[in-house]
This record gives sequence, structure tokens and C-alpha cells, in this order.
Amino acid sequence: MIPAMFTFFAATTATPPALQLATPPDRQALSAAIGAPVEPGGDRPRYNVLQVIFDTTRADHLSAYGYERETSPFIDSRLGDALVFGGHHSSGIWTVPNITSMLTSLLPQTHKVYSPASRLQSGWLTSHEIFKSQGYETAMISNNIVVLNQDRNLDQSVDYSAWLRRPDRLVADEFISFLDNRSESPFFAHVQFVAGHTPYTPSAQFDSLFIGDPYYGGLGDVPGVNLVGCEGGIDGVAYIDSILSGDYYLAQYDALLAEADFELSRIFDALETRGILDSTLIVLLGDHGELLFDEHGHFFCHDTMYEGNIRVPLIVWPPGSWLEQHEFAGGLYLSERTSHIDLLPSLLHFLRLGIPGQCQGTSALSPGHVKEIMVGNAAYRALRTDSGKVIHFGRDHEINNRGEMYDVENDPGELDNLAPEFPEQATEMTESLLSYSSMAHNTWLDNPPGEYLSIDFEDWDDASYHLFLPSYVPELFGWRGVEDPLQPGNNVLVGFMADTSQVGDDAWVSTKCAVFNDPLRSYQNEFRFLLRDGIFHVATSYLEMGLYGYHLTIDGEGISAEVRFGSDVQPKGSYATTIRRNRYYDLRFGADEGHVTIWLDSQLVLSFDEPRWEEIWGVTQFSLDPASTVLIDDLKLSK
Repeated sequence: MIPAMFTFFAATTATPPALQLATPPDRQALSAAIGAPVEPGGDRPRYNVLQVIFDTTRADHLSAYGYERETSPFIDSRLGDALVFGGHHSSGIWTVPNITSMLTSLLPQTHKVYSPASRLQSGWLTSHEIFKSQGYETAMISNNIVVLNQDRNLDQSVDYSAWLRRPDRLVADEFISFLDNRSESPFFAHVQFVAGHTPYTPSAQFDSLFIGDPYYGGLGDVPGVNLVGCEGGIDGVAYIDSILSGDYYLAQYDALLAEADFELSRIFDALETRGILDSTLIVLLGDHGELLFDEHGHFFCHDTMYEGNIRVPLIVWPPGSWLEQHEFAGGLYLSERTSHIDLLPSLLHFLRLGIPGQCQGTSALSPGHVKEIMVGNAAYRALRTDSGKVIHFGRDHEINNRGEMYDVENDPGELDNLAPEFPEQATEMTESLLSYSSMAHNTWLDNPPGEYLSIDFEDWDDASYHLFLPSYVPELFGWRGVEDPLQPGNNVLVGFMADTSQVGDDAWVSTKCAVFNDPLRSYQNEFRFLLRDGIFHVATSYLEMGLYGYHLTIDGEGISAEVRFGSDVQPKGSYATTIRRNRYYDLRFGADEGHVTIWLDSQLVLSFDEPRWEEIWGVTQFSLDPASTVLIDDLKLSK
């Protein structure tokens, strides 16, 4: 549990007009219905469970939550049967850590699935494993490719899976196909629509739905395009056809939500026509939100801890048969704080199934569910309590790093940072936040010795399953499997990068290849490399982009090592030798609780100690400087 802490904020939440604010008697009635004794000789309920995710969906941009545009007409029509949670927040800032938190009831600091190449340790239980053990048929359907692609360990015990692309219609179609081919067992299904995610390109039926409506106009243009983020200009991933109109992007974002709402209606219809709607528990939530036009200087992206990024919808439709049996009316708005780690305990609580000890959340359906909410990322975190919030930028041990504090109730746009005005309160809240974050970070599963990963690149489909391989301009730079030019019949991974002067100003240049690793603090990486041209980098880090962790640089003159903690870069030594072109070298990198050793062709060439070793774990990443080429083979990760 989060430590008890000081707060000076009032706690009120506006109730959407279509709903009734849940009173204490309403909460008591809900708790009594869930906990009602089973009839003698009866069985516990065996309802189907459907959790639907709207990607990149802010609560305050659904008309179900009072938004002016009618972005969720179907959801609006079903509010009379629903429980609507008004204080729900994500656990992280983007899809993968949030989906992992939903499926495990673990904070990101604990499950450590932060980066595109992070992998969940198989020892953690997921929702699918739990429901599978109870006799449920399990499914996972998503058109956000980062959820199901590659070796992420989020599909454990999944019977039916589908990895799709846009439009959202394909997701609804696939779920309906699942319904028509499933067994007679109850099902647990995770169904994810890409919904409001960039690029904002609705299907033809919804394209331009809100352009020119009464709410269109007044925002002006975005100041430009940011190719590596969204601060000071629109995110390059969101930028479409040289359009700079802020109103255009906002309208198209809202149209995507309307499209997802329509596809949700098709799912409800499919359940109803098959006679199972009344026996299905349905939960809808957003994985994270989106900063829109000039929110804290950001334009159309999700990479912050501000409310637009982390306050998301959570709507529960109990089975119709359950509502009838317990004579319980929906249409309730529950204003208490909840987060993604509460989802799994809530489902298990409703179904009267045991809640695993790993769960860090609690049931949102329990009486008196009032708590602080922590949102975590690798480099910053936030604590939400009542209507107030503190954000901390940096690592858990960096108490003096920049922090912000907001009275969200009276300042919903988080425009007035109160930390300079109330330094004692800000420090106390920050200390509580960092204490909780550190506690979550230091929750580890045992990592037994052994080989965790071995890739020889002979089967490229199998090898690429374990790699995160961006390839934005593949003819100029990228990573792929090829036949070894020195050893015919042997396949290797080649990484290459052309001179970036050929790329142009509009390209999103990424030369990184990451290997899906378990989060390990003591480990050994081994591989063969052939540096044909240029400079080659190896980062072992818990955060993508190599910003934190151990970093090796290899060029024609040898190897150098450093440790990076953001802007704090500490050289750790170098080994001067001629790295000959067109010959392979064996490299072994070992980290044992901060004691680092680097071996080249079985010779120890560098060693050093890093006292901050507990902060470093996880992903192995390769990258190149311009005009460089490297071949890699026989990659192993072991402990």
C-alpha cells in the first residue's frame, strides 16, 4: 500500500449529467450484491469476461464523461446499465507498460516493461493465466502492434490471438469470429482498439466527422513539426500531409474515438444476438490519454505525467442477469481514484475468484476504495492524491531533481506549479512518492542461473521474434538477416547506416536494434561481431535510447566504456587495440551486482565497479554511427 501522507487538496469530481453520483448507500448495495452468499448447492458465477481497451483515449474527450462533441453515442446509450469511474488513471504513459499493469496488477516499476524491447518475466502471473486455470477460454486481439508482436511474454496462456492493423473494424470482426469458433467454456478476452492513436486517420465513414462543426475553429496552427517528440511542435508520427491546423488534428482525434465507439456497439450486438450479453461482464478503459493542442507546450502525443496523458475512462457493465438477480441499478458515477493495477483484482473480486498475492492493486468494487495513485515511468513518476498531484523528474534517489505540484481540482489544466510556493508540502509529497516508487522498483522475482536467450540467426523469422527492429528508411539504414559474406551458408544480423546527409531533414532516423531481455541485474551478454565500417555501440540499459546504463563504443581503435544516468556520463576506461575490418571478434560483457567485466576474444580488457548497479537492468541495444556497418552472430544472454 502507498504510505499515508499529507495532503492539502479538496476532493470533488464533477458528475456527468447522464449519471447519478454514487452515495455511500449505493456503494454498500454494490458491495452487498457482489458479496451475496451463493445459494446452498449453487456454484459461484461463471460469467464471460470481456475487457475492451480504447488506445490513447482521454476520459474528458468521451461524451459519456461530459465532452461537448458526441464522440461516444453508443456508450452514452448504455450508461443506464453501467458503473462509470471518474477518477481512473493509467499506471504509465504509453501502451506497453499500461497493458502489462492491467494484465498483472503490477506497477511499471515492478514489472519493468518500460521500453519497446522490454519483456515481462514469465514468473509473473497474467490475467490470461489466471482465467485459464479456472477453466476459461482465453483470447487476446489487438491492432496496436506493440502489444502482441515479438517476444514480450504478454500472451502466456492465450488460446486465441490475433495481431491486426487499422481500421478498428478488423478488431471487432476478429472478436466476432472468436465468438463463432469458441468452445462452450466461459471466455476471458482482452480486445484492444487502436482508437485515438496517431496518426489520426479515421475510416471513410468517420473521416472529417467533426471538421467544421460548432466546436471547430479557434486553436490556430501548431508551431511546427518535432521529429523526435512533440514538445514545441506536432509529433512527427502525428503529422499528416503538411497540415498544421490544430483544429483539424483535434477533430480527427475525436473522430477516431467515435469510430471505436461504433465498433464497440458491434461487439455488444454480436454478444446479444448470440444470447450471451446478459452473461458477460464487460469493462471498457483507455490505456493512456493524449496531450492535444499546446498542453504544457506539447502537441498531439503521450509522453508526460499530466492529466491529459493519464486520466482515462473506466466503465463497467455488469452482466444483465446479475443486475436483475440483485435488483441493482446501474447509471452510477463513482468518483474515487482507481488505476490500471486495480483492474485484475476488480474482475476477480466480482467473480469471487482468489486474488493472487502479487497484485499491487485492490478491487475498485470494494467499499471505501480510496487511495493514492502512482503513475510510473523509467525516468519520472507522479503521485495523485484527492485532487492534487506531485510529479518528480529523475531517479528515485534524486530527491532534489525538478518537481512539480498541482491543485488539480482548482487548476485542472495544471498551469500553476505550486512547488516553489509550498516547498515543504512539495518535498513531503515527493518523499512519499519516491518511497513508494523505490519499494515497487525493488520488488523482484528470483532469477535462476542459466541461459535466457540464444539466437544464431539461421532462422530469421525466429530470430526477429526476439528483436525490436525499427526500419523507417530501410534502404538507408536498418537491421535485417543476411547470409554471412565470409562464411557462406551461415546467416547473421547486419546493421547498417548510410551517411545521414542522404536522409534529409524530414526522416525519423533511428539506428537502434534492441533484444528482448528479462529484467536482470546480474547477467552476461555474448556475441560475435564484425565491424565493416564506422562505429558500433552496445548499450545495456533499462530505458530505450541508451539514456541509462552501461554503454560500449567500438571502433577501429578499440573499445571504450561509460555509464550513463541521463546527462550524467562517467567514463569507465578504454582498451586500445586495432579492430580489424572483415574479421569476427568474440565479445563478452558481464555485470554481476555492479562489477562489470568486458572480454574480447577471451581476453579480459576492461573491468570496473558501478555503485548504482541496482538501477541498471534489462534491454540490450545495438546502434551505429553514420556510415557504419556491423555483422552480429551467435547472441546469448545468460546469468
